[in-house]
Amino acid sequence: MLYSCNTHMATVGVKGLNESHVTLLAGARWLQVILTRETVGYDVTQLIADIGGQLGIWIGLSFVAIVELLELAWKVVNRAAVVRLEARRQRRRRRCRSVAESASSAVDDPIHVPVASV
Repeated sequence: MLYSCNTHMATVGVKGLNESHVTLLAGARWLQVILTRETVGYDVTQLIADIGGQLGIWIGLSFVAIVELLELAWKVVNRAAVVRLEARRQRRRRRCRSVAESASSAVDDPIHVPVASV
Protein backbone atom coordinates (compact mmCIF):
# COMPACT_ATOMS: atom_id res chain seq x y z
CA MET A 1 0.00 0.00 0.00
CA LEU A 2 1.30 3.43 -0.89
CA TYR A 3 0.52 6.53 1.14
CA SER A 4 1.66 9.78 -0.46
CA CYS A 5 1.69 13.48 0.20
CA ASN A 6 2.20 15.91 -2.69
CA THR A 7 3.14 19.54 -2.25
CA HIS A 8 4.48 22.06 -4.68
CA MET A 9 8.01 21.50 -3.33
CA ALA A 10 8.36 17.72 -2.78
CA THR A 11 6.69 14.35 -3.10
CA VAL A 12 6.82 12.10 -0.06
CA GLY A 13 5.45 8.58 -0.04
CA VAL A 14 5.34 5.73 2.46
CA LYS A 15 5.32 2.23 1.02
CA GLY A 16 5.05 -1.14 2.70
CA LEU A 17 4.06 -0.44 6.31
CA ASN A 18 5.17 -3.42 8.48
CA GLU A 19 5.94 -3.86 12.16
CA SER A 20 9.61 -4.41 11.39
CA HIS A 21 10.38 -1.80 8.76
CA VAL A 22 9.01 1.16 6.76
CA THR A 23 10.15 2.18 3.31
CA LEU A 24 10.15 5.94 2.82
CA LEU A 25 10.22 7.32 -0.70
CA ALA A 26 11.12 11.00 -0.94
CA GLY A 27 11.87 13.08 -3.99
CA ALA A 28 12.05 16.73 -4.91
CA ARG A 29 9.40 17.93 -7.24
CA TRP A 30 11.55 20.60 -8.83
CA LEU A 31 13.79 17.91 -10.26
CA GLN A 32 11.10 16.99 -12.73
CA VAL A 33 11.99 18.05 -16.25
CA ILE A 34 9.37 19.27 -18.70
CA LEU A 35 10.50 18.76 -22.25
CA THR A 36 9.04 21.24 -24.73
CA ARG A 37 9.55 20.71 -28.43
CA GLU A 38 8.64 23.30 -31.06
CA THR A 39 7.71 22.10 -34.49
CA VAL A 40 6.51 23.85 -37.62
CA GLY A 41 2.74 23.63 -37.62
CA TYR A 42 2.18 25.56 -40.80
CA ASP A 43 4.72 25.57 -43.61
CA VAL A 44 4.88 27.95 -46.57
CA THR A 45 3.33 25.48 -49.00
CA GLN A 46 0.30 24.98 -46.78
CA LEU A 47 -0.01 28.77 -46.35
CA ILE A 48 0.00 29.35 -50.11
CA ALA A 49 -2.51 26.55 -50.66
CA ASP A 50 -4.87 27.97 -48.02
CA ILE A 51 -4.60 31.50 -49.41
CA GLY A 52 -5.32 30.19 -52.92
CA GLY A 53 -8.32 28.24 -51.64
CA GLN A 54 -9.75 31.26 -49.86
CA LEU A 55 -9.19 33.49 -52.89
CA GLY A 56 -10.93 30.93 -55.08
CA ILE A 57 -13.93 30.84 -52.79
CA TRP A 58 -14.19 34.64 -52.50
CA ILE A 59 -13.70 35.25 -56.22
CA GLY A 60 -16.30 32.59 -57.02
CA LEU A 61 -18.78 34.10 -54.59
CA SER A 62 -18.08 37.58 -55.96
CA PHE A 63 -18.66 36.36 -59.52
CA VAL A 64 -21.95 34.76 -58.53
CA ALA A 65 -23.00 37.95 -56.73
CA ILE A 66 -22.13 40.08 -59.77
CA VAL A 67 -24.10 37.78 -62.08
CA GLU A 68 -27.09 37.94 -59.72
CA LEU A 69 -26.89 41.75 -59.61
CA LEU A 70 -26.78 41.88 -63.42
CA GLU A 71 -29.80 39.58 -63.55
CA LEU A 72 -31.67 41.81 -61.10
CA ALA A 73 -30.79 44.93 -63.13
CA TRP A 74 -32.01 43.20 -66.31
CA LYS A 75 -35.31 42.29 -64.66
CA VAL A 76 -35.82 45.84 -63.36
CA VAL A 77 -35.04 47.41 -66.74
CA ASN A 78 -37.21 44.88 -68.55
CA ARG A 79 -40.12 45.47 -66.16
CA ALA A 80 -39.79 49.25 -66.54
CA ALA A 81 -39.82 48.88 -70.33
CA VAL A 82 -42.92 46.68 -70.21
CA VAL A 83 -44.71 49.20 -67.97
CA ARG A 84 -43.80 52.08 -70.33
CA LEU A 85 -44.96 50.17 -73.38
CA GLU A 86 -48.24 49.24 -71.71
CA ALA A 87 -48.81 52.89 -70.70
CA ARG A 88 -48.07 54.00 -74.27
CA ARG A 89 -50.57 51.42 -75.65
CA GLN A 90 -53.26 52.61 -73.24
CA ARG A 91 -52.70 56.25 -74.28
CA ARG A 92 -53.02 55.27 -77.95
CA ARG A 93 -56.21 53.32 -77.23
CA ARG A 94 -57.69 56.31 -75.41
CA ARG A 95 -56.78 58.60 -78.31
CA CYS A 96 -58.31 56.21 -80.82
CA ARG A 97 -61.48 55.95 -78.75
CA SER A 98 -61.79 59.73 -78.45
CA VAL A 99 -61.23 60.19 -82.19
CA ALA A 100 -63.77 57.45 -82.94
CA GLU A 101 -66.30 59.00 -80.54
CA SER A 102 -65.83 62.46 -82.04
CA ALA A 103 -66.16 61.04 -85.53
CA SER A 104 -69.41 59.27 -84.63
CA SER A 105 -70.78 62.43 -83.03
CA ALA A 106 -69.81 64.39 -86.17
CA VAL A 107 -71.83 62.00 -88.28
CA ASP A 108 -74.83 62.57 -86.01
CA ASP A 109 -74.39 66.36 -86.16
CA PRO A 110 -73.40 67.42 -89.70
CA ILE A 111 -73.08 71.12 -88.77
CA HIS A 112 -70.33 70.63 -86.21
CA VAL A 113 -67.28 68.78 -87.58
CA PRO A 114 -64.40 68.46 -85.11
CA VAL A 115 -60.83 68.44 -86.36
CA ALA A 116 -58.82 65.51 -85.00
CA SER A 117 -55.32 66.34 -83.83
CA VAL A 118 -52.57 63.84 -84.43
